[in-house]
Amino acid sequence: MRYIMLPLLLLSLTAPAMANPYAEMSAPEIRRAIADLPKVMQEKWYQIEVVAFARQSPLSDEYWRLDQQPDLNHSALIALDSSEPRIPEHADNIDISAVAYGAWKIIDSDLPLQQAAERMAKDGHRILLHQAWRQPVRERAHAFAVLVEGGDILPEPVASEAMPQEGELAPTTDDYAAMDSSGQFTTLPQIETLESSEEPVAIHELQGALRFHLSRYLHIEPILWFGSDTAEGQRVWVKIDQKRRMRSEELHYLDHPLFGLLVRITPWNHPEQDKLDQLNEALKAQQIR
Repeated sequence: MRYIMLPLLLLSLTAPAMANPYAEMSAPEIRRAIADLPKVMQEKWYQIEVVAFARQSPLSDEYWRLDQQPDLNHSALIALDSSEPRIPEHADNIDISAVAYGAWKIIDSDLPLQQAAERMAKDGHRILLHQAWRQPVRERAHAFAVLVEGGDILPEPVASEAMPQEGELAPTTDDYAAMDSSGQFTTLPQIETLESSEEPVAIHELQGALRFHLSRYLHIEPILWFGSDTAEGQRVWVKIDQKRRMRSEELHYLDHPLFGLLVRITPWNHPEQDKLDQLNEALKAQQIR
């Protein structure tokens, strides 16, 4: 029996090298092949799936601030799309080329959280958004946020916005959330005056931005707003802005008394990245010889 097992063991050890289509290439050839691959293939890609939901309980007597509202600079955010996502004009070549390889395109089928979303709906939660996409996740200074919009279109509020109390800063509609040079979300004054439109802009009850970045660990930085009206017709906006460290392939939960978010992020390889992995394995094998 031992005489049979030894050849099988040797065969199993040599099989991976034999299966590598680049195993017979020389080290210089392998290095040239690696250099010819797009730079975006050097990034780490993930599939991201999010489920946003609202609780069915109406606004309670709990005090909610009336002097805050979403203020997003859409031009600084990546807009997901099933065919052609929009990325900021100041994105670098890696992000631009990532779109051509399927980054930020909405995935509509075979979503791992589909059953979880269905159970939540049966339990009385209202699903505001369920989306999935793939993207490279980069270091914080080079990571762009993704635009998030979902839920119903809100009507024009009946009551006027509450005036700020003495000592409070009045909210300004000329300020838009953006990111500064260090990658921090910030608020900058609007430079150009927006042209007036006869058609009112649709205001979703869920809107905001999600930014994922990678250092030693994965991180999520959300700025998510949820809008609802009181019985008196006053518009209330609440937000989730809990920065959190994440583990891949685990389900993460961001919570607020009025709404919440489920997030799952999973490592994913583009076929070109599989080629890169094989080239690197072949190069290591060449160096060992």
